[in-house]
Amino acid sequence: MNNLISIVIPTKNFWETENWWETEEWQERLKLTLLSPTQRSEVRKKIGLSKLGNTYGRALKGRKLSEEHRRNISLAKAGHGLGVNGKYIRSKEIRKKISESLKGRHQPEETKQKIGLALKGKPTWTKGIHLSEEHRRKIGDSHRGVPLSANHMKAMLLATRKRPTLPEQRLEALLKYCCPDQYKYTGDGSVIFSGISPDFINCNGQKKVIEVFGDYWHSKLVTGREPQEEMQNRKDKFAAFGFDCLIIWEKELRIIIWGKEISKEELVPLVNKILTFESKIIC
Repeated sequence: MNNLISIVIPTKNFWETENWWETEEWQERLKLTLLSPTQRSEVRKKIGLSKLGNTYGRALKGRKLSEEHRRNISLAKAGHGLGVNGKYIRSKEIRKKISESLKGRHQPEETKQKIGLALKGKPTWTKGIHLSEEHRRKIGDSHRGVPLSANHMKAMLLATRKRPTLPEQRLEALLKYCCPDQYKYTGDGSVIFSGISPDFINCNGQKKVIEVFGDYWHSKLVTGREPQEEMQNRKDKFAAFGFDCLIIWEKELRIIIWGKEISKEELVPLVNKILTFESKIIC
């Protein structure tokens, strides 16, 4: 009987009718509930056919709205999260509130695994989407200067490229030549200072790090800063932790080519630069 009762929808004030269970309306509804699924389907089709041509809900179909009318509708709906072409429009204030409410919220590992399994094999939502240069620049500006967590930094280093890079391999070989057993490679994310992973760190108690700067990745085109400003910015970040920093550019290491003999005279400027830095006592 529960199923019968659940689909009976009385009209307004139906229950106030005297002896409502004897009314013709109730008897008709009761007959409908006793129909088989096939018979119910036929009844639904008849109801659908009876509504053909009904303009309810389609009053604006074919009607052309003026520009002023459209603008007024747009202004009235702005900020309410109403969908337009499958996308949601939210005001800056609402987006900010949503962002603040989600800060610091972390999904449990079980949920992350479920999400990962559900998305496995499916293309990312950005596939096929080409961002304009202005859009890319805005994304870059919004992320620039934001410190990354240690886990984020490690994951990014492992995912983006092979470690150590060719310039880092060249410097590692040079350090073994002029400063044996003094520096350890940490560009793989094993050591991180406020979102920055130094390429080499002194392993004999001195607070020193050595960085390899790629000619492109640390150029003004990418960082928006002049080379000297970029170098000073990196040194200041390590100085905040009490570390002295030496920066060697990729172009300075190009003289080191695997399988080719290098004269000491060619290495003198670079070796002197490293030894001068090494002579500083930073504890």
